[in-house]
Amino acid sequence: MRPKPFLKDDIERAMRMTKSNRSASRYLHCSYIHYKKWAKNFTDENGITLFDKHLNQSGKGISKHLSNKGKEPA
Repeated sequence: MRPKPFLKDDIERAMRMTKSNRSASRYLHCSYIHYKKWAKNFTDENGITLFDKHLNQSGKGISKHLSNKGKEPA
């Protein structure tokens, strides 16, 4: 079975709906590696790849799902 190629519109829609590249790959139901390959193929009007444009290395706006459940450290 061949992997599905993504269109530029698919990548841009995923970017609008999510806050990071990893979550955009989840939105498109594909692996991060597959998403990264296609997002680096497309550029915006300024010549920046869509992957680089959607980087969120600081994790701003993304919950970390920490489960402390009221326990305090010893």
